Order: sequence, then C-alpha cells, then structure tokens
Amino acid sequence: MLRFLEKYGLDCYEAHKQALFEATRRMMEAEIATIPSGEYHGEAMVYYDGRNDDRHYAIRVKITVQDRRVVFDYSASDAQTNGFVNGTYTSSASAAILTFLQMVNPDIPHNQGMVEPLEIIIPRGTILNAAYPAATTYGNHLCPPNADAIIRALAPVIPIGSPPDGTTCSVR
Repeated sequence: MLRFLEKYGLDCYEAHKQALFEATRRMMEAEIATIPSGEYHGEAMVYYDGRNDDRHYAIRVKITVQDRRVVFDYSASDAQTNGFVNGTYTSSASAAILTFLQMVNPDIPHNQGMVEPLEIIIPRGTILNAAYPAATTYGNHLCPPNADAIIRALAPVIPIGSPPDGTTCSVR
C-alpha cells in the first residue's frame, strides 16, 4: 500500500476509492429498482429467552422500498429479554444486509457504496438491539429469525431471477 501511495499519491487513491464506492452504490440502486416501491411487513418468532421455555418474542420488520432506497425498520419488534437471548445492533444489522444481498445480488462488492442506499432502524431496548446491561450471548442465533422476517416481507415482490447457468429459480 505504501508503494502504491508513493507511486500514485493519496489523491489518486482517494479518487479511485470513491469511484469504486459510487459504482457499487449504483449497482445496489439498480437491484433495488427491480423491487416495486411500497411498504412490506414480515414477522418471525423467537421461542426462548435463555431462561424460560414458554417465552416467545416477535421480530417484526417493516421494509420500505422507495426511490432506490430501502429502509428496514424493526421498531415494532418485542423488547429485549431478561435472559441471554438478545442481539446487538451490529449483529442484527449485518444479518439484515446479508439477507437482502442474498435476495438481490450477493456478488455486489462489499464496501461503503453497497450500504449507502440502505437504512436500518433497530431501537435500543429491543430483542435485536439490547440495552446494557442485558446479556447478548445468544445474539448471533437471532440472525435466522431476523432473515425469516425479511424473507417473509420481500419474497412476494423480489423478481424471479436466472442464475448464470440459465436455469430459472424463485425465492418463493
């Protein structure tokens, strides 16, 4: 990296980095444009809080697609648990991004441009963004129900695609 900077300079590096981010943002926006504008809702359940087998918690996502942007809003999700089955914002947000990528185009470069058209709202104190001192030991295990809620919301409106080998497939 140092040799690159010595040869081309920091300004050249920054210009190329910004061009890459811009190209990636346009790729993500093009994927979003294939989804009809609207508001979509999905819900999935968590069946254990880390202490009590009879406790159930809902992960609820409202996904708004508009103007080549997507907002994932988890405000209606249940509050954090008293047990250790809680998530952190970073774990929950990364699960949302990964699930969405898998539904549109997982080959989009993973950089700042990819996430610019995405907004993720996960209020503190919810099961997906527990407030200190709540335990979050089990947080990564909330990724599957988080993904399930997103898939339930978007599967009916994500266009059916064709893999590179020409076969057809559907996320439905």
